[in-house]
Amino acid sequence: MQTFLITAKQLNHFKQELIEEIKLLVKETRKSRESHWIRSAQVREILQISSSSLQKLRNNGSIPFTKVDGLIFYNRNHIEQLLLNNINKTDENSDGDG
Repeated sequence: MQTFLITAKQLNHFKQELIEEIKLLVKETRKSRESHWIRSAQVREILQISSSSLQKLRNNGSIPFTKVDGLIFYNRNHIEQLLLNNINKTDENSDGDG
Protein backbone atom coordinates (compact mmCIF):
# COMPACT_ATOMS: atom_id res chain seq x y z
CA MET A 1 0.00 0.00 0.00
CA GLN A 2 1.39 3.37 -1.00
CA THR A 3 1.62 6.26 1.41
CA PHE A 4 0.91 9.78 0.23
CA LEU A 5 1.75 12.98 2.01
CA ILE A 6 -0.67 15.84 1.62
CA THR A 7 -0.28 19.43 2.59
CA ALA A 8 -2.58 21.39 4.88
CA LYS A 9 -3.61 23.41 1.83
CA GLN A 10 -4.64 20.25 -0.05
CA LEU A 11 -6.52 18.98 2.97
CA ASN A 12 -8.34 22.29 3.34
CA HIS A 13 -9.25 22.23 -0.37
CA PHE A 14 -10.61 18.69 0.02
CA LYS A 15 -12.63 19.79 3.04
CA GLN A 16 -14.18 22.68 1.10
CA GLU A 17 -15.10 20.39 -1.81
CA LEU A 18 -16.66 17.92 0.62
CA ILE A 19 -18.68 20.65 2.34
CA GLU A 20 -19.98 21.94 -1.00
CA GLU A 21 -20.98 18.41 -2.03
CA ILE A 22 -22.86 17.89 1.24
CA LYS A 23 -24.64 21.25 0.85
CA LEU A 24 -25.75 20.23 -2.64
CA LEU A 25 -27.10 16.89 -1.38
CA VAL A 26 -29.00 18.58 1.45
CA LYS A 27 -30.47 21.13 -0.97
CA GLU A 28 -31.61 18.41 -3.39
CA THR A 29 -33.16 16.39 -0.55
CA ARG A 30 -35.05 19.44 0.74
CA LYS A 31 -36.27 20.31 -2.75
CA SER A 32 -37.63 16.83 -3.43
CA ARG A 33 -39.31 16.69 -0.03
CA GLU A 34 -40.84 20.17 -0.36
CA SER A 35 -42.23 19.60 -3.83
CA HIS A 36 -43.98 16.32 -3.00
CA TRP A 37 -47.03 17.97 -1.37
CA ILE A 38 -48.50 21.07 -2.98
CA ARG A 39 -51.32 23.45 -2.11
CA SER A 40 -54.48 24.37 -4.03
CA ALA A 41 -53.00 27.52 -5.58
CA GLN A 42 -50.17 25.50 -7.10
CA VAL A 43 -52.60 22.89 -8.45
CA ARG A 44 -54.79 25.60 -9.98
CA GLU A 45 -51.72 27.11 -11.61
CA ILE A 46 -50.51 23.77 -12.98
CA LEU A 47 -53.93 22.82 -14.35
CA GLN A 48 -54.89 26.42 -15.19
CA ILE A 49 -58.29 26.05 -13.57
CA SER A 50 -60.45 28.06 -11.18
CA SER A 51 -61.08 27.35 -7.51
CA SER A 52 -64.56 26.04 -8.32
CA SER A 53 -63.18 23.67 -10.96
CA LEU A 54 -60.66 22.36 -8.47
CA GLN A 55 -63.46 21.89 -5.93
CA LYS A 56 -65.43 19.86 -8.52
CA LEU A 57 -62.40 17.66 -9.18
CA ARG A 58 -62.07 17.02 -5.45
CA ASN A 59 -65.79 16.34 -5.06
CA ASN A 60 -65.99 13.85 -7.91
CA GLY A 61 -62.82 12.06 -6.75
CA SER A 62 -60.69 12.96 -9.77
CA ILE A 63 -58.01 14.44 -7.52
CA PRO A 64 -57.17 12.79 -4.21
CA PHE A 65 -56.23 15.21 -1.44
CA THR A 66 -55.29 15.39 2.21
CA LYS A 67 -56.81 17.87 4.60
CA VAL A 68 -54.95 18.93 7.74
CA ASP A 69 -56.39 21.61 10.02
CA GLY A 70 -58.45 23.03 7.17
CA LEU A 71 -55.50 23.14 4.75
CA ILE A 72 -55.75 21.01 1.63
CA PHE A 73 -52.66 19.33 0.19
CA TYR A 74 -52.25 17.38 -3.03
CA ASN A 75 -49.64 14.86 -4.01
CA ARG A 76 -47.76 16.29 -6.99
CA ASN A 77 -47.49 12.81 -8.50
CA HIS A 78 -51.29 12.46 -8.47
CA ILE A 79 -51.67 15.75 -10.34
CA GLU A 80 -49.11 14.67 -12.93
CA GLN A 81 -50.88 11.31 -13.27
CA LEU A 82 -54.21 13.09 -13.79
CA LEU A 83 -52.66 15.03 -16.67
CA LEU A 84 -51.16 11.89 -18.19
CA ASN A 85 -54.44 9.98 -17.90
CA ASN A 86 -56.31 12.72 -19.74
CA ILE A 87 -54.03 13.12 -22.74
CA ASN A 88 -56.22 13.38 -25.82
CA LYS A 89 -55.26 10.76 -28.35
CA THR A 90 -56.20 11.26 -31.96
CA ASP A 91 -59.03 8.93 -32.92
CA GLU A 92 -58.38 7.56 -36.41
CA ASN A 93 -62.15 7.23 -36.97
CA SER A 94 -62.83 10.82 -35.95
CA ASP A 95 -64.19 13.27 -38.49
CA GLY A 96 -61.99 16.00 -37.01
CA ASP A 97 -64.83 18.04 -35.49
CA GLY A 98 -63.92 17.56 -31.89
